Amino acid sequence: MFGGKYTIKRLVTAALLLAMMVISTPLWAASVGPLHGKAGPSLRALGTPAGSIAAEELLDTSFPASLEDRGDLTSALVEWQRIAHKSFGKDREMALTHATRLSIALDRPQVANALLAELLDQNPSSPYVPEALYHLATGADTMAAAQAFGQLQASFPGNPWTEAAQLNEVWQQAERAGKVVNTYGLPKAEDLKKRISIIKKTEQARIGLAGAMGVLMPGLGHMYAGNMPQGIAVLIIWCLFTLAFLSACRHRHYAYSFLFVIPAAALWVTGPVVAMELAKEQTEKKIEASLAKWSDLRPVLPNEMAPQTPEAEVVMPQTVSPTDVSSTEVSPTGMQEQALPTP
Repeated sequence: MFGGKYTIKRLVTAALLLAMMVISTPLWAASVGPLHGKAGPSLRALGTPAGSIAAEELLDTSFPASLEDRGDLTSALVEWQRIAHKSFGKDREMALTHATRLSIALDRPQVANALLAELLDQNPSSPYVPEALYHLATGADTMAAAQAFGQLQASFPGNPWTEAAQLNEVWQQAERAGKVVNTYGLPKAEDLKKRISIIKKTEQARIGLAGAMGVLMPGLGHMYAGNMPQGIAVLIIWCLFTLAFLSACRHRHYAYSFLFVIPAAALWVTGPVVAMELAKEQTEKKIEASLAKWSDLRPVLPNEMAPQTPEAEVVMPQTVSPTDVSSTEVSPTGMQEQALPTP
């Protein structure tokens, strides 16, 4: 009988354990995997140790961007090259494009050409190829820039990066020679050429007038062209030589008169030419100043978003009723205070 009591306790304990297992099994199944043909909630992802290989292979494109913001372009270039080495597809193409851009900024055209060749070998029709060609076409290396510009126009006509490179070439024409030769059919380039031609037409009359004043008297054209000290100096020197020539002729020293008449005549002959050149220099300076002001016609990269100015909120005037005016008082500090209600 004593042994039977322990047997009953063991049976009860086994029954309780079996019941707990039966009850908890659906709960565990719902949290682990499919339940009755339906997908249950998935488990939380396990954290990856910081020093593992998986963590090192994660690509962080914000890190090289932060290096660029700090001005460390060399480290940013190395980081973009590392990302390009470990990635594939569009991520690799993007990293190669950024590496090409930084190579141009660091004056490393050979590295940029190698990165561009790698990008073209991977995917010649990649959307990042025009951007990489643009950075080469606008770089400091003249030969590489010419080749990239020609390839950009031949392979990607009408592309936004191609138009940006063409507009950049138009601005280089305007800054080098003060005129636009080829506009490539771009509206901004046509507008730029028109504005420069208007300035030149208005300044052409000024150049001619400076030459005419130089013919009238040496030094006047210089002063009209804007070089007042040089004009005054030329006028004084010409007057001195002329007076010396007249004085020599008066005293019949004709041999000495030739020594004074030749410099005076040279100043009179060369004065209009120099005055016109000075007026042309002033025109070029005016064009340069205008080019610096015409920011609306400058090339804009396709990946640069135009700044959006928030619309000003229109504040409607509020009408103040007589009761509101009587209920407020102005304190000595200039603030309105609510009047206390009169009993």
